[in-house]
Amino acid sequence: MKIGYLSYFNSKDVRAWSGSIYFIRRELEKMGIELVPIDDIGSMLDESYKIKSLYYKAIGKNHHRLRESRIMQRAAEKAKKLIEKYRPDVLLSLGSLEISMLKCEVPATFWADATFRQLVNYYPEYSNLSATTLREGEFLEKKSIDNASRMFFASEWAALGAVEFYRADKNKVKVLPFGANLYNPPAESEVASYIENKSFDAIELLFVGVAFERKGGRTALEIAHKINQKGRKVRLHIIGCQPEINESNDFIKIYGFLNKANPNDMKTIEELYRKAHFFVMPSIAECYGIVFCEANAYGLPVVGANNGGMPTIINPNNNGFLFDYLNYEQSVNYISEKIIEIGANRSNYEEAAYKSRNEYEKRLNWEVSVKELIRELKSII
Repeated sequence: MKIGYLSYFNSKDVRAWSGSIYFIRRELEKMGIELVPIDDIGSMLDESYKIKSLYYKAIGKNHHRLRESRIMQRAAEKAKKLIEKYRPDVLLSLGSLEISMLKCEVPATFWADATFRQLVNYYPEYSNLSATTLREGEFLEKKSIDNASRMFFASEWAALGAVEFYRADKNKVKVLPFGANLYNPPAESEVASYIENKSFDAIELLFVGVAFERKGGRTALEIAHKINQKGRKVRLHIIGCQPEINESNDFIKIYGFLNKANPNDMKTIEELYRKAHFFVMPSIAECYGIVFCEANAYGLPVVGANNGGMPTIINPNNNGFLFDYLNYEQSVNYISEKIIEIGANRSNYEEAAYKSRNEYEKRLNWEVSVKELIRELKSII
């Protein structure tokens, strides 16, 4: 089977799509799949649309230039030439946009973490959208779903959106969780060693995220406060941002943005994952949350929230807990108590940590999902 790997971006660029395009490609190649990159299909003309985005920004609107049919039409024309040249058996697009305007005989599929309508007014950058983005975004999403021979979604939430909002054929919709974007995930024996060597004099919480507010950073602070108020020593480590925190707390440590491509920064990140007891990122909005998979890879129970794609990753009382923003104070109290209970002694913690690692092993890694992806792609050619 020859797969045409379709992306507007360069599929070797680890920065594109939070690294997922790169890591999926790497896993497919590791499995011996013949891969034909149909990627980097943007045009120099697309850059001119930045002016339009700046205009909308000046009048207080968000505009997404890639969600314009003329840009996607140019990308489709470029992709079609590559498809005719390399003649793949099936197309896999990372995200739905790339197949929206594509016309070819090769079966086209896509793998995404949300539909357009689910993003609108969910993420801050998808709020107060321009009329063009709203109109074109809906048009292109419907075209992609109608063109797809199979649709893969990272979560039940995203899959349901395709069926409910765009009347996608349920028989063509498949939930395939994303995996952990780790170059060298720790082996099970290494995780066992991390657990064995953890100190329990304080509960170590880890938050990783650039968008501090959207990813529930304030709530993570509240949970840390509550644990402290209940008489348990706690430390909260914050990676990825420099939030403004008015109060002075000796149990909060802020690292700012750490670059995974920098060996020293990566060493710090890995050390914090090894020493942490819990990963806490109760996002107000999150289409999926690959970072939860990464935390589970290190054996960390995680705290997310019961919205978006997070419930697909997190099974409460198994590999973590889901924060309920509709019952804020009650949820802060409940989760802080569960963290204290699990962190009370090593045996309690070991049970929770191994459950978390087991979820990574069973379903939250690229090897498992890509194997299922290959089976699905073979069934439609």
